[in-house]
Amino acid sequence: MSFTTSQYFKGSIKLASATTNGEYSSDFDSAIVDIEKQILIDLLGYDLYSKFIAGLAEQNPLQKWLDLRDGKEYETQDADGRTVKVKWSGFQNAEYISCLAYFIYYEWQVNNYSQNSTTGENKATAQNSERASMSDYNRKLVYAYNKGVDLYGLDIESIGGINVILRSPRYQEELLNKNKI
Repeated sequence: MSFTTSQYFKGSIKLASATTNGEYSSDFDSAIVDIEKQILIDLLGYDLYSKFIAGLAEQNPLQKWLDLRDGKEYETQDADGRTVKVKWSGFQNAEYISCLAYFIYYEWQVNNYSQNSTTGENKATAQNSERASMSDYNRKLVYAYNKGVDLYGLDIESIGGINVILRSPRYQEELLNKNKI
């Protein structure tokens, strides 16, 4: 079961290297399944991942499994006791924006930057174009990975401090450490 389809790879995470004749290749489709499973295990832990997959496979899945897959808005308390509204986008949604797609993009790019051949490790060159610098390439990878982390979110219940809920999740911990709120 895969939650991520080619529709998720758009905008800054569009993958030209994964396409053949305008369609995503079967190699990329296989990679999605493999990479997605490992990412889900990393994010949820093996026990919860197993329960999640088994729960979705049931005739009438419990609402908690559907909410984890499809997303949900809910309220919780932060570390300071304030009620905070949180939006979990889910692993699969109508907007086609998921932390899984950003993590898959990252892994695909890292694993396909070069190819192994009989002459050693090689990278492709293109005619009438210039290869991006490593710093540009790394910046794009860092953005994709961080966007995946942002979409996955942080443990709101353990975060406290003034204005922390107004920031992107990526900056919440930095704000707490920097300002010692």
